[in-house]
Amino acid sequence: MTVKDVRVHPLSVGTKGLDIFVEVENMGNLDFMGSPPYVPTLNVKIRDNSSGKEEQILSEAIPNLARSTTFSVVPRYEIKGFLETGHRSPKHGECKAEQEITVWIHTFPATYQDGTPANDDCDLTNNQRKTVMKYMVQCPW
Repeated sequence: MTVKDVRVHPLSVGTKGLDIFVEVENMGNLDFMGSPPYVPTLNVKIRDNSSGKEEQILSEAIPNLARSTTFSVVPRYEIKGFLETGHRSPKHGECKAEQEITVWIHTFPATYQDGTPANDDCDLTNNQRKTVMKYMVQCPW
């Protein structure tokens, strides 16, 4: 499995924050069949680059995924004082901000010991993606 795509979109008018579109694809030659309790999870973590505060906003099981198919989730992340995406010259009372979004697939070592090749992830290097979201926010002071 691989984290194929991570896209960030501002929420609709009236709601302040981001929708984070995440897509996972089984690029292997076998259908993935998770075997409890060692089912991998898709995780999304947000890190505020100015304060260093981190928050995990999603941990969702990936029980089965047929070969060449995708699995998508769209977690929502609200941001207090959010104005718009991107950076520009701030107006009075506005600040620039950044959030680092990390998406990863967590697999368990025991997954490789269960004797089922369909459960093995043959390429762990493609299990994580990071992106930085720049946006404008009302200054907290």
